[in-house]
Amino acid sequence: MLDVVLNIIGLDKIKIYLWFLNDSLSQEKMAFIIANLLIWIPYILIPIFIFYLKSKAQQVHFAQLYRILALFCAIGSTTYILDSLSPPSTNILLHLAIRLVIAVISWITFWYILHSLPEVFQLRSQEEMEEEVQSRINAENTQKQSNERLLEAEVTAKLGYGHWDVIRDRIELSDNAFRILGLPIGTILSFKLLMEQVHPADLKFVQETFRKNNKAENLQQFYFRIVTPSMEVKHLIVKGENMKNTSNETIMVKIVLQDVSEIRRYMRRIELQNKKLRKIAWLQSHKMRSPIATIMGMATLINDEDPNDPINKEVLKNIKAESKKLDDIILEVEYLTRQKLS
Repeated sequence: MLDVVLNIIGLDKIKIYLWFLNDSLSQEKMAFIIANLLIWIPYILIPIFIFYLKSKAQQVHFAQLYRILALFCAIGSTTYILDSLSPPSTNILLHLAIRLVIAVISWITFWYILHSLPEVFQLRSQEEMEEEVQSRINAENTQKQSNERLLEAEVTAKLGYGHWDVIRDRIELSDNAFRILGLPIGTILSFKLLMEQVHPADLKFVQETFRKNNKAENLQQFYFRIVTPSMEVKHLIVKGENMKNTSNETIMVKIVLQDVSEIRRYMRRIELQNKKLRKIAWLQSHKMRSPIATIMGMATLINDEDPNDPINKEVLKNIKAESKKLDDIILEVEYLTRQKLS
């Protein structure tokens, strides 16, 4: 029976070789030796394979556990090869020592597995990792779209944000704030450099306002003009918040600025329009009324009973003159009404 099994698995040569070494081996002992060898070979190959893969991997999780398992397999397999070479009855102390070492390694391995398995079981599967990656990609896309919409809103409203580090005297601004100031994005600014952009007529007011606001809780809203490097005059509104330390000293100022140049020009046009409307109203209520009243008064002086009355000629002459004045006033009102507002 043993011969048939050895021939099937291809170990008949080992049988012949072992029989050559010791002709007294029985078939039972031979089977015992071959079984131990078959168990010992994979036990030795497992740690070799583990260390080979570990050397190829760039990053290994639970590396200590792998080393312990490899050591456990390598040491545990020694009993099988030892039993094949030397039965326990021939050298009992060696067998006991080997088993004692295996017992220690086994308990160490058990301890590492006991403490590592909960963390191992918490590792996510490939599907879960892919879902998380996709979820993060979706979140990033949503955040990107939100940032783009916020940036569009800032550009549309002509808003800019930033903060002034008072201690280091460094001003950092958003991209749109740099666009409003007409500066290259990323320009390193200090308070002094920022003040160089303020319109000369508003410089003293701005410096005094910052000085007063430095003692307040919030940066009160104020209005001033700047001159960009391209010599464009812009009208800005600035407001913000003062960040103070425990000594109630301002260490940082959060800034929100808005370009209101277009609003300012629109309000200026409205002011000019109102001024012209007031002038038109004054012309209608004062200058136009005077010739009309004169014409109406002259009309009452006409002698209807005697057309040849000399006074009729004088009255008609005055009516004609007042009508010319009235026509000039109407033309002036028409001109003011049609005139384009600058």
